[in-house]
Amino acid sequence: MSLVKSTLTLNSTAQPPASLSFSRSSAATRLNNIGLVELVPANEIRQDYYPNDIGHIKGWLLEESSSNSLLQSQDFGTTWITTTSQQTNNGSVSTNNVRSPDGTANADLLSSSSTATAITAVRQQGVTFTSGQTYTVSVYAKKRDYNFLEISNRDNNDSGMTFSKVFNLSTGALGSSGGTVGAAEIMAHPNGWYRCQVTFTANGTTDTEVYFKARSDDAVSTTYSITSGQGIYLWGAQSENKPYATSYIPTTTVAVTRAADVCFLEDTDNKWNTDIGMSLWMDGATL
Repeated sequence: MSLVKSTLTLNSTAQPPASLSFSRSSAATRLNNIGLVELVPANEIRQDYYPNDIGHIKGWLLEESSSNSLLQSQDFGTTWITTTSQQTNNGSVSTNNVRSPDGTANADLLSSSSTATAITAVRQQGVTFTSGQTYTVSVYAKKRDYNFLEISNRDNNDSGMTFSKVFNLSTGALGSSGGTVGAAEIMAHPNGWYRCQVTFTANGTTDTEVYFKARSDDAVSTTYSITSGQGIYLWGAQSENKPYATSYIPTTTVAVTRAADVCFLEDTDNKWNTDIGMSLWMDGATL
């Protein structure tokens, strides 16, 4: 059966039972026992942990297939650009500036290149959004100087703005919205990081772009006050044709698809509710 954002919790164990058959034809990420994003090889089941409760097991993570259409998800100095066609964008990217949610120094700094009334953003063009379908855009962000991150499909708030959401990187609270936002979430991770996600339904005016803006205020507006050298940290950008964000899917020069987790229990002795102790965290899983 197919399950979406559901959880089955029994007694958690260090190893799955021998009667559990599992496969996944690609590598996939999980959160390890110290809350870091970790890549797990193909055909290896993932034991997932809570990001904001170190050492607390969530369970065995099972997900349906999903694709990340944003390229260079960890390198905002390449496919991502800091110029815009509509508003003045005074931004710059410094790569590999600080430790990311995977524990290595590969997160980038998005900062203002001048003191002005403008925007500070990176954007990626050529993202496919099919009208009538639901998408979730997510990214890991961390405060340095500015308190706010805005995720949007435009650099301003005219009629072409399908979605826009502000996230408070100081308090972990959701901020202002623009366009039509279906859902949004900000989840705390270790070392001051948050995973921020916004869900929306594409329409005929949806631009094929994604913007990440470093903001000095909690607002959805055309421009705002920026200060030279100030910014936020970014890592792990993702856009999925899903109503929620799945586990992080790293990309470089092409979109990447994570294969579905497929598992089943061979319960030949009718022991399902007696002596099998395990926990399954199922996110669109196939059982």
